[in-house]
Amino acid sequence: MIYEKQRGDQSPLTQQEREHYEKEWHSLTENKETLRIWRNGTVEGVPEEYFDDLIINRAKKLHGKRKTNEFFKSLRLIGDVLGQIHLDQYISDTFINYRLKKMIENGIFEMEGSLEAMRLYSVRLKQ
Repeated sequence: MIYEKQRGDQSPLTQQEREHYEKEWHSLTENKETLRIWRNGTVEGVPEEYFDDLIINRAKKLHGKRKTNEFFKSLRLIGDVLGQIHLDQYISDTFINYRLKKMIENGIFEMEGSLEAMRLYSVRLKQ
């Protein structure tokens, strides 16, 4: 983000700006959270489960459109989740896939197929 903001104006950071970013960086390095998000113009550490409720809610919506609890491709769900958060956060499909696999391990989702790649498995909420 800093790079994007500075691209148009190539002037170097002021000493005050530099100190601000150094302080922010030190704060981030002390945070033990796995995931970082943008909130209110700053980077904030959150638990890696932060997007799990969104993933579950998007799965419920996909089930609702089908009127059944049948399996659907994991990529469909991952793409739907990314579509909901892409303007606010920089989260990759790989991270959403990781969380989906964790929720499969925890019994929240059921799957069929192979977890070797996103395109090879389908999911549904556990009944």
